[in-house]
Amino acid sequence: MLEARGICAGYGDLEVLHDVDLSLGEGEILAVVGSNGAGKSTLMRTLAGLIRPRHGKIEFGGQDVTSLPAHRIAELGIVYVPEGRRLFGRLSVLDNLLVGSFVKRTRSERAKNLELVYGLFPVLKERMQQKSGTLSGGEQQMLAIARGLMACPKVLLLDEPSLGIAPVIVDRIFEVVSKLKALGLPVLLSEQNVRRALQVANHGMVIQTGRVVMRGTGAELLASDRIRRAYLGM
Repeated sequence: MLEARGICAGYGDLEVLHDVDLSLGEGEILAVVGSNGAGKSTLMRTLAGLIRPRHGKIEFGGQDVTSLPAHRIAELGIVYVPEGRRLFGRLSVLDNLLVGSFVKRTRSERAKNLELVYGLFPVLKERMQQKSGTLSGGEQQMLAIARGLMACPKVLLLDEPSLGIAPVIVDRIFEVVSKLKALGLPVLLSEQNVRRALQVANHGMVIQTGRVVMRGTGAELLASDRIRRAYLGM
């Protein structure tokens, strides 16, 4: 469904990604794991169209989307939930959710999608009229994911969803990711929390200094001595 081949990308004179390949199929979760600064977020931003790759090719559903601007990629159904949430703090929870369904093809699905996200995150329904800037960090992360779901994604790009939030909320976030997997939504998951990401993922890839250094199923990578030593403290 989503394919990237030979991706090189960066900022100015700095090349961050070096010849990165990935493949995300229907109903799969692919975890992109690695330490801070490894290039995970740069990869997500490149796939979302926010960074133009210097080399390589990105295809979505057989269509070459390498050179498309970010808004066209979002319209096609590749929906990016960025690191840091990026909410409209002065708008209510409900208004932030409605902003997520601004694309024409999503407007007729608003009522159904609101029901979906309120089912996944009941606290958002309780706080629908509250300004999003007054929510806790964990609640803001829930809202960011819910806003992404309002856009009727065909592929969801989740960038560091557990970063900086309480463990109990991390548990809730990964429960939701598991539910999305059960619903058949393909998810590309970028995470520093290697254990949790690989536990939920069908497949995983490890990035170090912008290069893919390991691949395998989630279970295979969790069982790897190299992963256990480098990321799990074992």
